[in-house]
Amino acid sequence: MKYTKKELIAMCKERNIKGYSGKNKKEIIDLLKTHNISIINKKEQISKQKYSCNKKENKSLVNSKKESLLKDPTNTGHEDLKIKNNKKNNGKNEVRNIELIIDHLNQITPLGKKLIKKLEEEFGIILNYSENRKGNRNSHYDFKIVDTNNKEYQVEHKGSYKNKRIATQDKPWKSGVQFLNGGAEKFSICKIYAKLWFDTYIESMYLSNLYNIESQIPTFNNWFKSDCCCQGDPKTAFSKELKSTFRNRNKNGPKSLIDLRENINILFLEEYKNDESIQRKFKEELDIIVKDVLKEKHLWLQINGDLSSEDVSFQWYKQMSYNKITNIKISYKTDINIIVETDKFNFNAILRWGKGAGFSNLRIDSK
Repeated sequence: MKYTKKELIAMCKERNIKGYSGKNKKEIIDLLKTHNISIINKKEQISKQKYSCNKKENKSLVNSKKESLLKDPTNTGHEDLKIKNNKKNNGKNEVRNIELIIDHLNQITPLGKKLIKKLEEEFGIILNYSENRKGNRNSHYDFKIVDTNNKEYQVEHKGSYKNKRIATQDKPWKSGVQFLNGGAEKFSICKIYAKLWFDTYIESMYLSNLYNIESQIPTFNNWFKSDCCCQGDPKTAFSKELKSTFRNRNKNGPKSLIDLRENINILFLEEYKNDESIQRKFKEELDIIVKDVLKEKHLWLQINGDLSSEDVSFQWYKQMSYNKITNIKISYKTDINIIVETDKFNFNAILRWGKGAGFSNLRIDSK
């Protein structure tokens, strides 16, 4: 039995979805789908308000969903469920995992029911529906949930493909990647590190002579802005040629200038530890940025395990916050390692190159 246009409009009103006026039935269905609301037959419809469902129908729905995803992931926009689990695919895996979590919550699968029940038990939040975030990489959360009072909560997801036990004292980001990707332009110590690298290896002609680089050496400001601060591959002709030449010569070896890091690490630590003004400024910058990022994450959801199999461990967390940073410790191994102590909890950060040491994307990541 299909829904009438009037019933579809009622669904929009219940979820406070705008833009249905003047649309035909098919257009309203498409509108609902953009808000991650699946339109199924009335007999299979599950009430999100009451969280009750017929066991047989629910099992059939879940199995059908899994079978559809495994046969043709494009049916729901998911990536292949068998994406290889490595750093190169972290972004794809994260997108896939977020979509699966939203499906579990909206379809009220067995895992979805557990997540919903725990959310209500822990924080008194009664879920209405969930949806993907609307925004770009500057939005510091992964998806939204909306309660029955139409209050929105921004949720940060962290987790691991392996079903690791979650201890109650664990921080929500323990099993996941960083909660802050801080570009070089945000932190003064990144510019100090970059200047040491530039003076030692680039302006000195060391790299030009070693790899016969013909491109003109850029100014420091141009190199810092175009290469260190970019999120992807280098932009200057010098760094493009350097990266290409280095990798052509080292096809079976390191993919970047990792062996040159130690000298710069030593010089950087010496300058940092001997200058209290550098320490003070970094502490102030980090405090402002981390607090702003944490403020956007109203809830945290840590899930360990394969979300497509529902064999997972999970834990909801309330918003994380602190009053002040009490101490910062900096050391190095391969990269610059940072331990940040606050009055509520500690977290780690790392100053590193994101797209090949010495090539591009200098950054500070926190977790």
